[in-house]
This record gives sequence, C-alpha cells and structure tokens, in this order.
Amino acid sequence: TSISGSYFDSYYKNKLNKNEFEFEENDDKYSKLETRLNNKYNFKLKNTINNVEQAIKLAEQIKDDLEIIAFNRIKLSNQGKMATESEKQQAKEKLSKFTKNKLESDLKNLLNTIEKTFNNANDLTNIPDYPSTFQTEQQAKSKLNELTSEINSLIIKMQKNNLNNHQVYPTLYYNYIDYYKYQALFAKLQLVKNLLTRTGIVAR
Repeated sequence: TSISGSYFDSYYKNKLNKNEFEFEENDDKYSKLETRLNNKYNFKLKNTINNVEQAIKLAEQIKDDLEIIAFNRIKLSNQGKMATESEKQQAKEKLSKFTKNKLESDLKNLLNTIEKTFNNANDLTNIPDYPSTFQTEQQAKSKLNELTSEINSLIIKMQKNNLNNHQVYPTLYYNYIDYYKYQALFAKLQLVKNLLTRTGIVAR
C-alpha cells in the first residue's frame, strides 16, 4: 500500500525519531549524541538508496523497452533473417504496446522518482552536527540534478514529436544521440547508488 501526503510526512518523522533514539542504556552523553546522529544518518541514507533503486528499475525498464522495440522493428524490415508473416504479425502486436503516451508516462514517473531521491539526498546532507563533509553524497546530488535536467529535456523533445506510435522511441539507427541518452540513464543512476553506498567509484 502507498503512503502519501501529510500522512507520509508524519509516518517518516515517527520512523526517523524511533530510529534516532535507539542507543545502549549505559552510553554516556557524548556516546548517545554520536549514536543518535549515526542513526539519523543511516535512516536517511537507507531511504535515499531505496529511492534510487526504484529509479534504477524504472530506467532499466525504459532501456529494455528500447531493445524490444529495436528487435521487433528489425523483424518488420528487410534487415537480417527474413521474418515469416506470423512473426511479423507478432512484432506488430508487440510494437503496438509502445506509444507516445506510454513513453511520456514512463519518463515522468522516472523524473518524479529522481526528484524524490534528490530531495532525500538533500535532507541526508543537512544533518546538523554530523561529523562529515558529505563528499560522495554531494556528488550523488550533483548527478541527480544533472539527470533531472536531462530527463526534462527528453520529455520536452518527445512531446514536440508528431509521432504517436512506437516510432517516437529513438533507435540506434534513427536518432542515435537520444537513443544513447535514454540508455545512459540506467548507468548514471547506478553510479549514484555506488556513490551512496561508497563503492570507491569516483564521480566524473
């Protein structure tokens, strides 16, 4: 079930407060403060990573859609092995599922998830008194900000396209620049996750 609006804010704060004050009974004042800050950071980090994982799944689906479209377009063309009439009909049916509305919806869903991830990452890097420069987290935020701009541009360009069927999707042979941009969304989000989980990858 989904949680939305003010109820989500209240739910999030209650969960945060519960996690924040989990420490050992015998801890002194400074140990409790350190534990409280660590608990707060870890809770916010987990939420941010969960969000970016959702975005990765959405980007992967778009990436997979492009491959399905390319494969079935080849069946309808004269490239490669000649497809039978039955195979061509199946290809047409599969391609009919991909429309301008679907692409727009998928991109906007991805954009919303990335914006939510950015907001959580921003919240993560604003913990007063937490002893960190948040270097990798700031790099992750920068990447998320870049992705937001890129996807907004892709949406605007796609909306101006007069095609309404599967042909609105870019391919390697037609509009390859946008094709690589769509494909790269998945890898860029993986980099964001790697930064947040501290895999040692340096952002470029």
